[in-house]
Amino acid sequence: MKFKDINSNEYEIPVSAIDSIQKIYSGTENKVAEAVLTINDKKLHVNKKTWEKIQKEYNRENEVIIGTYEGAFYRSKVAVLINNITELIAKPENGYAIKYKSGNGKEKQTCSITKYQYDYLQKRLVFNRNDKDADF
Repeated sequence: MKFKDINSNEYEIPVSAIDSIQKIYSGTENKVAEAVLTINDKKLHVNKKTWEKIQKEYNRENEVIIGTYEGAFYRSKVAVLINNITELIAKPENGYAIKYKSGNGKEKQTCSITKYQYDYLQKRLVFNRNDKDADF
C-alpha cells in the first residue's frame, strides 16, 4: 500500500507489515488527529486521512469468516482469515464449505459455511486471476 507520512515522505509497505497503530486524538474535539504506525520498530506519523485509508485496508485484510468444523464426535466453531481461504466448495445438497490454510500455512483444512457466507465470498474472493482489481 502506498502512503505518505506527515513529512510527505512516500512509502510502499504492505498493511500486514504494520506491527501496531497508535491513534493520537486532538485535545479539543476528541477525534483522531493523526496516528503513529510501528513497522519493524520504526515509527511513522501519518495524518487522519491516511490513517483511515490504512485502517480500512487493515480491516479488509483481517476480515474473518466463522465456519463449523465437524469431527467424528463433535462440532466446533472455527475463525478463518479471508486471506487464508484457498477454495470455495458448493454442494447444494450437502451444504457449503471452504478450504483454508491452517496456522502453519502448510496444511489445508475444510469447514462448513452458510449459503449467505458462500454468496458473500463468491463476490469477495477472486482466485487464479491476473486482475489488478482482484482482492487476491
